[in-house]
Amino acid sequence: MFPILTYVCLLFFSDGDYYKTSHGEVSFLSRATLEKIKGHSNELRGVINQRTNSFSFAVALDSFYGFNSELQKQHYSENYVESDYFPDAKFTGKIIEEIDFNKPGTYAVRAKGNFDLHGIVINKIIHATLTIINDKQLKIESDFSFSLTEFSIKVPRLVHRKVAENIEIHVGIRMNK
Repeated sequence: MFPILTYVCLLFFSDGDYYKTSHGEVSFLSRATLEKIKGHSNELRGVINQRTNSFSFAVALDSFYGFNSELQKQHYSENYVESDYFPDAKFTGKIIEEIDFNKPGTYAVRAKGNFDLHGIVINKIIHATLTIINDKQLKIESDFSFSLTEFSIKVPRLVHRKVAENIEIHVGIRMNK
């Protein structure tokens, strides 16, 4: 049974169909009236199946660094994203446009899927630039934002002028086969 299962998996899930990364970059920026809060992670993990245009990306919320202070990072982790309960942010779905992954070039694409943060899953379309470098490498750049209320992240009234309602996100990913 095992050899047949192995063969079927290799037939349908060969490495040649997938672009992968475990070191993508993602950053966020909160521009509030009284304070700017930045976080950065280079631990974005992801895979794109070029045959189906499907993708899955995730980042550990405790992998972010670059805060103004350790206390600010602690508040981010414990009070806002609650990383002990919701350790990852995830985005899984499909690229809407048909892409010829064998043709180098730069493409404006829309990624549609389920964005999971803070235990809330919403359907979202994110615009991105996908650059096919060659038959083994690609890169993705995207800038988008989301509101804290979309994901039921509450900001205490005492600090509402220090934490923005809308958070800006930048993603930069290099992927290899």
